[in-house]
Amino acid sequence: MNTIGCSKYFFGAQILYKTSTCATKVSLLLLYLRIFTGRVFRTTAWGIIAVVIGYGTATVIATVFQCHPIAKAWDSRIHGHCINVGASWYATAAFAITTDIAIIVLPIKQISTLRLPRAQKLGLMFLFSLGTFVIATTAIRIVSLGPSTTSSDSTCKKKASYHALPDLLFMS
Repeated sequence: MNTIGCSKYFFGAQILYKTSTCATKVSLLLLYLRIFTGRVFRTTAWGIIAVVIGYGTATVIATVFQCHPIAKAWDSRIHGHCINVGASWYATAAFAITTDIAIIVLPIKQISTLRLPRAQKLGLMFLFSLGTFVIATTAIRIVSLGPSTTSSDSTCKKKASYHALPDLLFMS
């Protein structure tokens, strides 16, 4: 595959990654809404859903229009300009960690008020907290983004998309 073809693939992969992470978070929050009925909980969950959808939409739009003209995103020979892609990647990763923490913490109070034996409550809290693996992989991804954002080698930038794979695997 030629360099332009690889760059187009990478461009599309960025959009799919951001869309899938947003959809996964929203689906988990919608599951919470089916399980837990407290008014404050539901309001908070809907608020987080709105933030996730808003930021997810903004990051997809920013990715599509990161360069002017758009084709410059996959063909550096085209005259034009691009936003600071590295800063965008870091912001997206930081936002992902923040929303992941909110999604993990959200049901803890609800679980603690269930009329279950203590061992079952702790088991449920542990089950819901397995999302911390997603946070860990995102943190590792942030560290690995450093070389990708400062390198002039375009193949190095492509490798950054592979570091998103653990996030998607743990979220599934």
